[in-house]
Amino acid sequence: ARGAGFLETGVGTTTLRLGGVLATELVVLDDATLTCRAPAGPSGARVDAEVQNDNGRGVLGQAFRYVTRPTLSDLSPALGPARGGAQITLHGSGFLAPGGGQTQVTFGLLGAKSVRVLDDSTLTCRTPFGDPGERVDVRLTNANGEARLGAAFAYLELPGVERILP
Repeated sequence: ARGAGFLETGVGTTTLRLGGVLATELVVLDDATLTCRAPAGPSGARVDAEVQNDNGRGVLGQAFRYVTRPTLSDLSPALGPARGGAQITLHGSGFLAPGGGQTQVTFGLLGAKSVRVLDDSTLTCRTPFGDPGERVDVRLTNANGEARLGAAFAYLELPGVERILP
């Protein structure tokens, strides 16, 4: 939080409440800056920030917004070629939530290509290459957080020829 009067003479203990709930791990960095751990709050809500010490109280209305973390519910298709390039559709929520910023998708450790958010609950992308026969986690990440579907995508085995007769 940024403000003033956090270190002036006689301030005593400084507290910060977000939406009326006391923040924890508060550290005053200088007379105008403090850090803290925000208490849990309702997803997407904007709440007042209230700083108080022995010298008084200051309130900044609607100053803090709880983010809406993205979720993933399913993807289709759930398998594709090891060479990558399969078009996948992911379903969930929070893809366009305020403050989300750019969305990234990974299959295992590799980033998907051509990620395109269609709406708050649907996006498409193309798979990166993978190891034949491997099953990987699919992760969606934006500035509001991360969602994961464990072992949700399988890379198909490569076709092979063992011998030809005659």
